[in-house]
Amino acid sequence: MKESTPIHINSRLFLQETPRVHYDELVLVMGEFDENGVLHFKGTPFSGVAWKEFPEGFLEDPLAKGVEHGRCVRFHANGWMATDGYFQDGMECGDHFKWYDSGVKGNTRNI
Repeated sequence: MKESTPIHINSRLFLQETPRVHYDELVLVMGEFDENGVLHFKGTPFSGVAWKEFPEGFLEDPLAKGVEHGRCVRFHANGWMATDGYFQDGMECGDHFKWYDSGVKGNTRNI
């Protein structure tokens, strides 16, 4: 299992990929054989970074063809990383890490 360290950031931009779209601009489209759905932007499955802010922090998820694909991160409101994990074709994979808002490491799991 690869070890990870908590990251602290001062801005609300972690992933540098573009395009970037707020989650509120995406529409979940359910397919006949798809239990989780695909996120669309302007009628097309979205590929890029989806982001969202909320009182407890913010998140950034890379999407490929409308599903999580790549390194997905969440941050506490104070800038400390909350979770860090990878997805492939919408499914969790590899190591997933969690930290408390103090920066102290929480759970680690391997999928």
